[in-house]
Amino acid sequence: MIIKKAKKIDTLQQLVGQKFGRFLLKEVNTIKSTTSNRNSFTLNFICDCGVNRTYSHSKATNIFKGTTKSCGCLRKEKWAKSYYSWKKDWTQKGLL
Repeated sequence: MIIKKAKKIDTLQQLVGQKFGRFLLKEVNTIKSTTSNRNSFTLNFICDCGVNRTYSHSKATNIFKGTTKSCGCLRKEKWAKSYYSWKKDWTQKGLL
């Protein structure tokens, strides 16, 4: 069990510097548990927009899978682009 955990942390350390969507993996931190023998770890990411995020390994798996692509900036950009194109289109048609 301890060997598997060590391998997982070493594997994550090798991913530092790689991009996943808009996230760049900055560092992997190990947190020693005071109540049990198990250690957990967190992953620090920086988004292309400059926002720093820290996730536990269970939350970071969505980033590795590609389910989570950004900190929320991508959704805002897509919304703004569609809103302004919609507004421009309706204004040209004389509906606004």
